[in-house]
Amino acid sequence: MNRTLIALGCAACAANATAATWTVDTNTGRPADFRSLQAAHDSASVHNGDVLHLIASTVSYGALNLTKPLTIIGPGYFLNQNLSFPVAAPSALTGTITFSPGSDGSLITGLEIAVVSCAGANNLTIKRNYIQQSISVPSGTSSSNVGIFQNYVTGDLNFKYIADGSNSGMTIRGNYVGGGVDFSKANDSGDFQFNIVHADCELAHFYVANNIIGGGLYVGPGSVVICNAWTSVNGPAPWPGTSPRWVLGTYHQWTSGADTFDAQFVSAVSTDARWKLKPDATVKGIGTNGVDPGMFSGPDPYIISGLPAVPMVIGIQAPTSASAASGLPVTVTLQVNP
Repeated sequence: MNRTLIALGCAACAANATAATWTVDTNTGRPADFRSLQAAHDSASVHNGDVLHLIASTVSYGALNLTKPLTIIGPGYFLNQNLSFPVAAPSALTGTITFSPGSDGSLITGLEIAVVSCAGANNLTIKRNYIQQSISVPSGTSSSNVGIFQNYVTGDLNFKYIADGSNSGMTIRGNYVGGGVDFSKANDSGDFQFNIVHADCELAHFYVANNIIGGGLYVGPGSVVICNAWTSVNGPAPWPGTSPRWVLGTYHQWTSGADTFDAQFVSAVSTDARWKLKPDATVKGIGTNGVDPGMFSGPDPYIISGLPAVPMVIGIQAPTSASAASGLPVTVTLQVNP
C-alpha cells in the first residue's frame, strides 16, 4: 500500500484504528494504490470503514456510486486563492457522488464534486466540499440523519422529491448555498443554522436560526424561526393553509440602500472568503445571544478552502547536497486545520 502523506492517513484513521488508508491519484506519474475513485471503492481490498485519500490533480476522479461505508478525503478547493504560500494547487475533482443503500455512515470531505446525490443512504456526513451543482435526493428516495457542514454549494439543497417526505434528522450548518433550500415534505425535520442562502428556503419541521437568506423564508408546522435575516418580499410566511409559525427573538428584513443582502459582505477577496460580513453590516450581532449570523459563525463555522481536519504539508526545506557524515536534514512544516 502506498504510504505517501503518512500524517494525513494516520489522522484520518484516528476515528477507526482498524481502518486502512488507500491513496488514489489520477496522475499516472505518481505512485498510488488506485487511479480512479470507483475502482478504489470496488476493490475487494477496500473494506467497510477504510479511508480513500485523493491527491490534488488536474484529471477528474470520475463519478462514484457508493455502496459501502467509506471515508473519502481530498485536499480542499480554491487552494491557489487562499493558501499562505504561492502554489498552483488543483483540487480533487469528481463527477457525481451517489450515496446508495449500503453506504450508511460514509464521510466525504475536502473534495470538488459535480453533484451529491443521497439515494436512500442514512447517517452520512458531507463536510467541507465544493459542490458545483447541488446536494439532492433522486425521485422516490429519501435519506435521514445527514450532516451537511461547511460546504460551498453553487446550486441548491434539494430534498423534496419523495411524496410523503422522510428526510428526518438533518443537520445543516455553516454552508454557503448559491441557490435555494427545499426540505418541505411532511416528515422532513432537522436543524438549519448559520448558513448563507441566496434564494428561497422552504423548511418543514426545522429549527431555523442565525441564517442570512437572500430570498423568502417559508416554514412548516412545528418549525421555530429565530434570529434570521431574509428578504422583505416573501417572508417569513407560513405554509399555505396552515396557521402562522412562531418567529422568535431578533430578526431582520432587508429594506433598501445599504441594507440589502449583497451589501452585507466583503468583496475583492477569494471566492469563499468574500462571504464574510463587513464590519458595518446591518445584520452583525442579530444572532442568538448577540452573535453574528451567517456561515462563519456558530458551532461549525465555515473553513476557508474546505481544508480537511487533518495535518497538511505546507513547506519542505532541504539542502542541495548531503554527505555520509551529515546525512540529508529535511524540515517539513505542517499546518493543522481545525
